[in-house]
Amino acid sequence: MDNPKSQSRLVYRELIKNTIYDKIVSGELGPGARIIELEWAKEFNTSQAPVREALRDLESMGIIVSVPFKGAFVREMTIKDLKDIHSVRSGLETVALKNAILKATDKEIDEVKEILDKVKEYARKGEWQAFVDENIKFHQRIVELADTTELLKMWKLCNIKLWTIFNVRKSRAELIKLADSHDVIYEVLKNRQIERCYEVMDHHFVEVVDEISEEDHRTH
Repeated sequence: MDNPKSQSRLVYRELIKNTIYDKIVSGELGPGARIIELEWAKEFNTSQAPVREALRDLESMGIIVSVPFKGAFVREMTIKDLKDIHSVRSGLETVALKNAILKATDKEIDEVKEILDKVKEYARKGEWQAFVDENIKFHQRIVELADTTELLKMWKLCNIKLWTIFNVRKSRAELIKLADSHDVIYEVLKNRQIERCYEVMDHHFVEVVDEISEEDHRTH
């Protein structure tokens, strides 16, 4: 039988981790912000143990860094980090697109188009947060259609929401241009052009990084 104390600590660990993650994603906790264990323990009315475990989880995700004798801090995200993440995502999503082409039904591909239409709608309206959410949903749906559990797990480990927001905030491109960049991915899926998967995914992720301003390239 599970230890109730252990179960409670696990619940707090996940809750604290998700709360800190959301605050980092929203920008409420910016790069360099210190995360004080005692303060978070008081906020959640718990001991420091689940806070410490939550911080270890976030550090393993590459979101925070622990400095000996100083504490835990929100990690500075760089353009190089973004390029590295996009290189990984390009590989994973190329495999996903290939598998989706082979496995997805026409109805499921139509559902991807519906998501893309929403991406464009929110872009036109300038609804930034909704655009980000639908953008992520578009990519995730293709990974889901690959019908490979391990691939989806690895994809989620890329901290998709955090890096998508970082990319959109730094980009010089208008939201509609970022939205339109997904057209070719959908067309390759719809027309089942498996031979174009690598080319299209590689170009997509290179292009979105290239839209980062020259100033940001110099300062990172």
